Amino acid sequence: MRMLIVGGTQFVGRHIVEAALANGHDVTLLHRGKTGGDLYPEARHIIADRNGDLSALEHERWDATIDVSAYQPEQVGRLADVLSTGHYTFISTVSVYADPPPGYTEDARLREDDSYGGRKVACERVTQTRFKDPLILRLPYVVGPYDHLVRFTWWVKRIAAGGEILAPGHPDEPIQLIDARDLAKWTLTMTEMPNPGIFHPSGPAERLSFGELLTAMQQGTDATLTWVDPEFLIARGVGHEDLPLWPALDEEAAVNQADPAKAINAGLTLRPLRETIEDLRNEPPQPGRLGREREAELLREWRQR
Repeated sequence: MRMLIVGGTQFVGRHIVEAALANGHDVTLLHRGKTGGDLYPEARHIIADRNGDLSALEHERWDATIDVSAYQPEQVGRLADVLSTGHYTFISTVSVYADPPPGYTEDARLREDDSYGGRKVACERVTQTRFKDPLILRLPYVVGPYDHLVRFTWWVKRIAAGGEILAPGHPDEPIQLIDARDLAKWTLTMTEMPNPGIFHPSGPAERLSFGELLTAMQQGTDATLTWVDPEFLIARGVGHEDLPLWPALDEEAAVNQADPAKAINAGLTLRPLRETIEDLRNEPPQPGRLGREREAELLREWRQR
C-alpha cells in the first residue's frame, strides 16, 4: 500500500511510521524537516510546511493517508485541496467533548469554542466534508517511547528514583491512556481494511485510577507516595507543568472516562501497563517538571500545616 503520513517524525507519528514500514508499506512522510529529518531513510520524505505550498503532493495518489499533525481546520482543507487518496485517517482527541458524562460514547456532545478541543472538532468536520468515509481516532493520553512531552515517562523516572513522592490530588480520580505502540498497530489495521467511523482507542478496558497508575509505577522501587490535597498545591502555584497527568488540574478531566468498547470490539488490543512502565524505566533521564528540592519543601509544608 502506498501510504502518506503527515507529521510522522515525532512520537505518535514515529510509531505509526515504524508500524507501516514493518508491515511492508511504501511510506511517504510529509513534514517540515525540523524534527527527525534523518529518520527512516527507507521512506520517501517530502519537505513542506502544511501551512504553505503543498504543490509537491499534486499529481500523485496514495492508497491511504494518516494525518497526525492537523490542529486547525484550514490545515485539513488545504491538504484536501491537493491530496488524492483512497482513504484518510485523522488523529483527533477526546478533548473534543463538552462536559461528557462518565462512560460517554463517540456520539457525546462536542465542544463549540476556540479551545484546543474545539479546533479539533472543526478539523473533524472538514475531514468529514472533504474526505469520503474517513477514520477519526479520538485519543486519550498517549504514552510510550519517544514521548517529547515527558508526562507519563516523567512519573516513571521520578518514582524509579525512589524516596518520598509528592502525589497530587486524590488517588481515586480516573485516568485513561494508551501505549503509542498499541495505537500505531491498531491504526494501521484500521487503515489497511479500511474501517470508517469514529473511535476511542483508549485503555485500559477496566477503570484505572490515578492512584492505581502511580502504585503500578511504584512496584519494585523503594518509593513511597504521599497524597497532597489539590487546593494546597494550587494555592502554591503548582500546576501541570510541575506535575503532569494530574487529573484534578485538567479542565477537561471528564474526558478520562471515555467508553473504549467500540475500538476494542474492532480489534484494539492493549499491552499490560506493567510492560509500558518497565520499557520506560530505560528511557534517558527526563528534564524539567517539579524539582526534588521544591518537592521536599512542599512535603514539609504539607506535614506542618
